[in-house]
Amino acid sequence: MSPRLDLRVPVGLPAWAQLGAWSAALALTTAGYGLLVGPLLRALFGGEHLTWPGELADVLPPPPSVSTLRIWLPGLLVAVALVKGLATHRHAVVTARLGQRVIRQLRTRVFRHLLQLTPDAATALGAGDLLTRLLDDTEAVEAVAVESRIILLRDGTQVVALLAVCLAVEWRLALVVFGVYPLVFLPVARVTRRLRRAAGAAQQARSALAAEALDGLARLLPTQLTATEATAAARFEAAARALEDQRLRTVATRALSGPINEAVGALALAATLAVAVRQIAAGTLAAEHVLSFFVSVLLLYQPVKGLVRAVGLWAPGRAALDRLVALADAPVLPATTAGRSSPTSPPTITARQLTLDRGGRAVFARLDFSVPAGTMAAVVGPNGAGKSSLMLALAGLVPISSGQLLVDGVGVADLTPSVWRARVGWVTQAAAVGRASMRENVTLGREVATEAWTRATGLAGLEAVAARLPAGWETPLGDGGSGLSGGELRRLAFARALLADPRLLVLDEPESHLDAEARVALVQLLTSARAGRTVILFTHDPALAALADLQIALNPEGLPAGEGTTS
Repeated sequence: MSPRLDLRVPVGLPAWAQLGAWSAALALTTAGYGLLVGPLLRALFGGEHLTWPGELADVLPPPPSVSTLRIWLPGLLVAVALVKGLATHRHAVVTARLGQRVIRQLRTRVFRHLLQLTPDAATALGAGDLLTRLLDDTEAVEAVAVESRIILLRDGTQVVALLAVCLAVEWRLALVVFGVYPLVFLPVARVTRRLRRAAGAAQQARSALAAEALDGLARLLPTQLTATEATAAARFEAAARALEDQRLRTVATRALSGPINEAVGALALAATLAVAVRQIAAGTLAAEHVLSFFVSVLLLYQPVKGLVRAVGLWAPGRAALDRLVALADAPVLPATTAGRSSPTSPPTITARQLTLDRGGRAVFARLDFSVPAGTMAAVVGPNGAGKSSLMLALAGLVPISSGQLLVDGVGVADLTPSVWRARVGWVTQAAAVGRASMRENVTLGREVATEAWTRATGLAGLEAVAARLPAGWETPLGDGGSGLSGGELRRLAFARALLADPRLLVLDEPESHLDAEARVALVQLLTSARAGRTVILFTHDPALAALADLQIALNPEGLPAGEGTTS
């Protein structure tokens, strides 16, 4: 079995230490504003000598005079502001760097996992859904795994510092705040559950929209030729409207936390005001202490709001995590483990009572054939007979239901998968050309020796194609290889397959989308390429099949016992 997709990205102690230090600086400077605003009142209006709150009077030195406050307080306020500004900037930078690193690592892991999905699993999920999980869901998971925790650390320390100021200034009033503010998290918990459901539905709608966009672009030319642009646009608009509705529901649900926070904050302020009025009237609370306390309570609003936002991030993050966990459970290719050695000479390919099921449907049953080493076999049959499935089974990309598929007497499943596939020359129906240079589309990132490059491109007849391009081999190709003809794309696919000088060459309907002239060139190319190789050709073309030494006939109903034919 392949290793399970690991969605855990460790942050590391040094990063958390930095965040903790800057969070502490933010908390202390924010609390400093609350502590300094009371003395600021005394410095502005003069009057009685500044006093410390009763709980602090015994541990602090004598309070400064009004004249001293007027000299030193402005500079102290500027210093606090500068430190807070620096802490805010550094905290944001460290947070962004950490978040982007986690997203990059998570996306890389998910993409590597996507590359290991079985063909059937990838087809079942669809390109739009996979793209959404790779781009959107990873960001949402990062938000809950990293961003929400950073917010909790940053705003939590500020809440603790401000509450400490409130306790130091007047503990009776602080008890009122302690009693009221936690009430905000009770309704927010219910909102979070609703938000998770809404966020999950929105992410599903986002996947549907991406799938509709990809399908529409893939069908662009047929759509234009049939003048059905209005229908395609209507389908896309319906998907976009569904996403709009789901996101509006998500926003409306998330927005509930704002009024709740406002109401609880106002309740805390009103309760503390009522208690403070009584203490001021009794002469037990100084004006500067009241101001420091109320400023600290008001400063609590923003970090408490941040804590509520952090809780809100959990809903879409958990919904996204559920989707990535489901992706981790999708069928993947077997792990690349050391198996039997792959052949280095033209192999004999044998099927014995081979049965293959895909998607709950029997593709073919009890198939028998043998392709001797160095010969060319043509696998023929109508659409749906299982030609492409047989090719995927030979590559080890779909499991064999029963029977045997042997390479020189060794089961395909017993070979080292990556080594086996790399030693075979695969020419698929579509050239699968991406937005990269001509050279990169041939090599697919492989390191290729000059001799191997010259041999493969020469045999495929690709040099003449490169010579007519503006920048030769470095010419960037557009989507789907735009700028190259069907025959030229086929030559590119052949060159790619021949780079490793394979002893087995497998071609899946290489004649598709070729005109008569290109088919003649294909026959010449195939004749040259088969020398010194075992060749298996999957084809509908009788002329190509006639080139083979033997033919393997498939029928669309599967092959019961005794009906696997070789001619």
